[in-house]
Amino acid sequence: NELWHIWQTSPGSWSTWSSLGGSIRGGPSVVRHAGGGLEVFCLGADGAIWHLWQQEGGWSHWVSLGGQLTDSPLAVINYDKRLEVFARAPDGQLWHIWQRDYFTWSDWQPMGVTAVGTPVASYRQIEGGGRLQVFVRSSDGTLMTASQTRGTDSTSWSGFSRVTGPVTAEPDLYESTDRRVEVFFPSVNGEMRHIFQENIWTPDAWSQPGSFGGMLDTKPAAIRNVDGRLEVFHIGRDKRIHNAWQSRPNERWTGWTPGPLANLTGFPCVGINPDGRLELFAVDDARNLVHIWQPAPGVGPWSHGSLGGASLGGLGTAVAELGRCSMWGTSWTLVGSLNR
Repeated sequence: NELWHIWQTSPGSWSTWSSLGGSIRGGPSVVRHAGGGLEVFCLGADGAIWHLWQQEGGWSHWVSLGGQLTDSPLAVINYDKRLEVFARAPDGQLWHIWQRDYFTWSDWQPMGVTAVGTPVASYRQIEGGGRLQVFVRSSDGTLMTASQTRGTDSTSWSGFSRVTGPVTAEPDLYESTDRRVEVFFPSVNGEMRHIFQENIWTPDAWSQPGSFGGMLDTKPAAIRNVDGRLEVFHIGRDKRIHNAWQSRPNERWTGWTPGPLANLTGFPCVGINPDGRLELFAVDDARNLVHIWQPAPGVGPWSHGSLGGASLGGLGTAVAELGRCSMWGTSWTLVGSLNR
């Protein structure tokens, strides 16, 4: 139940796995703090949220933020670069905690909604800035959303309102080139559906849900190519990775294309390299971390390989779940939790 990580030493070359210690449950959430380093948040074995961060000379020690939570957290970056963390309590209520001044934290506060699983978040664009917007799956399968009423104030939120449904697993989202949010989610009979904001000036106006088809039961992963085209991935019921992409920015989508990764479990995680190439990660049923990557920005066919993980830390320790990354489309890292 320690946190392990692996990182690129140069483009395409990777370190060996290394433990960051801790005693965690579920996948971690990673963001970049105001000082420029990475900060990781995890649900501890005691039900509290714990975090550690990069600092000069390496990583900090683990520090508890308290709370009594039950699911993996979501950490996000506010418009003014303060961090905020959302997590679900045993009674299903969604709670949050936020940085007051980059160094000190508020107390935990309820959000006034009953949720299932871990939420996702984006920016709700307004003139001159943005407000944090959170999406949750409610207990009746409805996708609900709320947003800050002021972009630099974590104490002031709208009430949650219904967006669409039914939603059968965690959603994912990404911004289009014109800053409209598009949400992707599993729905009835395993099909993927999506909705998008009609425009940024009326952010509460959403499209009708459209179907991608597909057969999935877990969270998809969405991202934007360097040329502006959105691309979305999922692990199908056949345990293979599948992806679809926009033919042009903000235009129609292709059908699903099966990828070279098979025998997968859980959900995928996708990011963009500094040179613009997309790279996707997943855990296979042998508990190795496997990945595929574009040979050049925006083009295929994809290459693939394995980063190991089935024997981390000695006999009986292996990758359990990937983390949730909230790097706002600029840069990212990959972390994974272990169980024995």
